[in-house]
Amino acid sequence: MTARSVTAAACLVLLGGLMALPAAAETPLTLSPDQQDLPAELSGHPLFEPWGAPFGAPPFDRIEPAHFLPAFDRALAIHRAEIAAIASQTERPTFANTIDAIELAGSDLGRIQRTFSTYVSSATGDEIRAIQSEISPRLAVHNSEIALNQDLFARIATLQEKAGSLGISDEQRRVLD
Repeated sequence: MTARSVTAAACLVLLGGLMALPAAAETPLTLSPDQQDLPAELSGHPLFEPWGAPFGAPPFDRIEPAHFLPAFDRALAIHRAEIAAIASQTERPTFANTIDAIELAGSDLGRIQRTFSTYVSSATGDEIRAIQSEISPRLAVHNSEIALNQDLFARIATLQEKAGSLGISDEQRRVLD
C-alpha cells in the first residue's frame, strides 16, 4: 500500500469518526512543557508537531509505522508523570485537583492512540501487527497501574465520602458514583 493510499484511507476513517472525538481533536496539538524539550531523536517527529490540517487531523502523509513506538514511549512516560503528580499531591483532594486533573491527564497518549488506531484501520502489514503486539500489553499494564494506584484511589475515595459536602454539580456527583 502506498503512502498516498494510506493517507487517503486514514483521513476517511478519521473524518468519519471526528464527531466522536473530544475537543482536542479540533485544535492543533498543544505541547506540554515535557514535550517542548524533545530529545534530538524526536525532532521533526510528525506525532510531536502541531497539526495544521483541518479539524486538527494528523499528518498521515508523513507518519510511518516506525514513528509510533517512540511516540507511545514518550506519551506513556508523560501520562505516568501526570498521574503520579495527581496522586502525590499534598493538597487536600478536590474535584478539580483530582477528578478533573485525571480527565485532563493523558491527552498526548489519547491523541497518539487515536492516531494509531486510525492508521491501523487503513494500513496493515507485519510491521504494524508487530507494533500492535508490543504496545497492547504495555497499554494494558499502564491502565492497570492507574486503576490500582493506591494514592489515587485514596484521593477519589475521600471525594466519594464527602460528596454531599463538596458543593459539586449533579453531573460531578454522578462521576464520583
